[in-house]
This record gives sequence, structure tokens and C-alpha cells, in this order.
Amino acid sequence: MCVGRGSGEAGHIPGAVNIPVAELDERLEEVPRNRPLIVHCQTGARAAMAASILKARGFNDVRQFSGGFAEWQRAGLPVESA
Repeated sequence: MCVGRGSGEAGHIPGAVNIPVAELDERLEEVPRNRPLIVHCQTGARAAMAASILKARGFNDVRQFSGGFAEWQRAGLPVESA
């Protein structure tokens, strides 16, 4: 799951659900509950907030990709465009 401030124009990790952290509470139905979640954002700060929100809302298996999307890109890993 990709969280951010806007629509994710910079791209995201393939298969990620892109939800701005400010919209997370209103869009929880889009977040799968039946599998582990890895939350990421550009640098990691918003992902920490999103992970906390998800855990507080009953999502049990939530992890944060601590390096953020910037680290993912630097490693040359695949990226999907918005």
C-alpha cells in the first residue's frame, strides 16, 4: 500500500494500492484485511502514520517499508506509473 499527500504522480511499487494518508480513514474498505500489508511512502514518515492508523483500525499484520519509495527507486526495482 502506498500512502502519500496526493495522487502518486511519482509512481509506486507495482501492485500497491495508492491512498493519500489524509484519506485513509474514509477509504479503509479499499485496504485488504486478509493478507499482510506493507505500507510505503516517499521517505517513510507518512508510512509510519498510516501503519499506526491501520493498526488502530484493527489491521493486525501491518509493516512499514522503512526506506520508502525513494530507496526502492535507487535500488532499481520496478515502478508503476500513476
